[in-house]
Amino acid sequence: MQRACSPRLFQAGLRPIRTPQQLLSIPHHPALRNLRFASSYPEEQPVNGTILTKQGEALLYYDNIYPVRTATWDIRYLINNLLSSARLDQQVTSTLEPPLVDSGFSITSIIPRNKDGGIFVKVASTDGVTTSLKEIEEKISAHLQHKETPKPWHSPWRSVKAYRVEGNPWVEDLHRYPSPKIRVDFVKEDGGAASHEVPQEVLYGLFRKYGQINDIVVSGKESPKNAVITFLRLRGATAAKNCIHGRVIEVGGEKVRLRVEYQRIVRVNAVADWVAKHPKIVLPLLVILFTSITAAMFDPVRTWFIEAKVNKSFEIGDNQYWGWLKRQTQSMIPILAHRNRESSASILLEDRKTIIDQLKNWLQEGTETFIVVQGAHSSGKRELVMGSILKGREKVLYVDCEAIRQAHGDSRIVNSLASQVGYRPVFAWANSLTSMMDLAAKGTVGVDTGLTQSTEAQMNKILRTTATALKRVALDDRSKDDKDAELSDDEYLKAHPEKRAVIVIDNFVNATNETEQKLVYDCLSTWASLIVAANVAHVIFLTNDLGVSKSLSKSLPDRVLQHVVLGDASPESARNYVLSQYEAAMKKTKKEEKTAADEEKKSIMTWSKSSKSSSNADYDPSYGLDRAIEVLGGRITELESLSRRMQMGETPFEALADIVETAVGEITKSCFSDDKIAGGGATPEQAYYMMKTLSEKEQVPYYAPTLHSLFKENADDALSALAQTELITINAAASGRPSSIKPGKPVYRAAFAKLLNDEVFKAKMELATLKALTKVEQGELSKALTELERLKELDGWEVKMRRNFLKGKMGASQIKIEDYEKKMGQWKKILEKGF
Repeated sequence: MQRACSPRLFQAGLRPIRTPQQLLSIPHHPALRNLRFASSYPEEQPVNGTILTKQGEALLYYDNIYPVRTATWDIRYLINNLLSSARLDQQVTSTLEPPLVDSGFSITSIIPRNKDGGIFVKVASTDGVTTSLKEIEEKISAHLQHKETPKPWHSPWRSVKAYRVEGNPWVEDLHRYPSPKIRVDFVKEDGGAASHEVPQEVLYGLFRKYGQINDIVVSGKESPKNAVITFLRLRGATAAKNCIHGRVIEVGGEKVRLRVEYQRIVRVNAVADWVAKHPKIVLPLLVILFTSITAAMFDPVRTWFIEAKVNKSFEIGDNQYWGWLKRQTQSMIPILAHRNRESSASILLEDRKTIIDQLKNWLQEGTETFIVVQGAHSSGKRELVMGSILKGREKVLYVDCEAIRQAHGDSRIVNSLASQVGYRPVFAWANSLTSMMDLAAKGTVGVDTGLTQSTEAQMNKILRTTATALKRVALDDRSKDDKDAELSDDEYLKAHPEKRAVIVIDNFVNATNETEQKLVYDCLSTWASLIVAANVAHVIFLTNDLGVSKSLSKSLPDRVLQHVVLGDASPESARNYVLSQYEAAMKKTKKEEKTAADEEKKSIMTWSKSSKSSSNADYDPSYGLDRAIEVLGGRITELESLSRRMQMGETPFEALADIVETAVGEITKSCFSDDKIAGGGATPEQAYYMMKTLSEKEQVPYYAPTLHSLFKENADDALSALAQTELITINAAASGRPSSIKPGKPVYRAAFAKLLNDEVFKAKMELATLKALTKVEQGELSKALTELERLKELDGWEVKMRRNFLKGKMGASQIKIEDYEKKMGQWKKILEKGF
């Protein structure tokens, strides 16, 4: 087959290119709404999609007349709708007629193919001279190659081409839009499937003249047999479909009709396809990208919130304007009036002046270690540190481990820690969502996305952000005009310990058996050690647990902890504290009564109140107070309870009795309501032994109970568990080792005595203790018998000595068991008669 020449655009085939402003100014003619080709030539409508030709007529196809319509809403198609049909009529007449007239042909009709971007032109011979369509095609191509031929507006770089129609085109108006890929089915003339497939060489010769071909794929397995031809450009496919469809060729002695239709191209995005095929590479990269974006967006906000919390930016109580307003309105509005406890609290601080001065000196020093303030519950640790030492200091971060310890579940623990340090926003729910995504990814592609973060990782992230904020807070006051401006940030913080923030970690206890809580304490201690080592902040631990020093020493193994122990207030300070609280409350009551009397004009109710007050005027609050303080000791909680009860009209003796009764209930509930204490760390028998021992003595050496049979297996763990329940308090020596054991509260000695005076309770616990001791001795007997069985077959004086030792040990255990059995019988009789 001869390749068609590349025709140029005919002289007036289309209008010159218009600017967008000119296109918008063209009137929209109603006749152009259906984009019909308007000219003086008759426009023929195909019959059932087929163009009929008479004897002596032929078809030509002109390409690139219209823009190819590739979609329902094609902007080029809409713009072409605005063009003037009269101008097109003149251009077509002046362009198509000259070469056709010279060849002895005239235009019979025109069939527009708007969707394919071309037109069919039907021509007929005028003088009877027979001229081949190939010659006409060559003449028209030569005419269109004229250099002055303009380009169409929709394709400025491509001219119009003319082809002779070799088949029987099918003109349809289906929603099938042109594609550079066409499918050629091989069928018989009667419509059945052809038995032979057309070779690629033949197909190439037929279709190459319409444009460059990328690929030809012949499939002989499908029915009918077919070939898929992919053109480089869309115009080549449209011309080939309109010119070749319906052509009959001979292959292997069989006549084969070529049926051509567009084949939709399934476009595959190379990037998306690569991403879908490489999830093990893409998912980790997406995680890194997501993490980076999250960090860039939220980490600065979170750091700012932490800085605001450390600097107390959101605490209205420290605002000077609020303080002035509060002072002005407090006396006017009774509901805002509150008890002034500062003067009363200062009485207790007099006993701790040495400790206060020592702590203040440590904060001024640059020692890279922890400050540990140890004291029993309600000993005033937090009031001492926050209310006295750090009062008025700006850069303070308070973390309460009790709030974190009360949270259950990973997300709640993370939220609680974030709330304590001011870390927000927190998306704890996102971890549950990402865990589901991670599980789905493992099940589908077998790769861990890494989106899910463990509780430890989330806590470490919060603490790292907090460390960054604390360093920025410490460097806020630094300027370029300072004398030591040439120092680095680390050197500056080391040289100026007074610029560092102070972190107060309250209720810090030794790691418990609960994995979640142990993780929290480990993270906090490790983070605090890094903070101190980097000179970012001072860290103060407030605790009532003696074992904390041991666990904190693991975080700072090369440093000596700065340790102070808070005791109870002295009897004189405790007495003055209670009296000052009582007198302040009485003054407030008298003032309220006087105000009520003035407003009610001394009514009967006012008179009765006044008479009641006058009747108690001779009441001496100090009577019996010394005895009450002797029993209660200097513990702030009990002193406040005593003061409140006295304000309600109770005498010190009555208040003391109620407080002791409350203490008895606390002890019974925490130590004797279950078989195990503090999660199994101690037993009620061990608690009873310590209660009985401390009821006789104010304190005992720490290692004395460890020698008793009840504490033979778990002495340290049991004493630590009893300390957690506040039944006992473990005191430390100057070196930090445990030295002595006291009751958890001074009032507990009176509570111990009251419990031991209950014969039924005492008989029950004595019986349980004797059973526990019997079990211990039976265990010793069993061990001795087992060893004697092993020594039967051995001989020698050494073996004989060992046997005698074991027999003596068995005899001693048996004597103890018999003694325990006798005592158990006595206590059982008391239980049988007691109520």
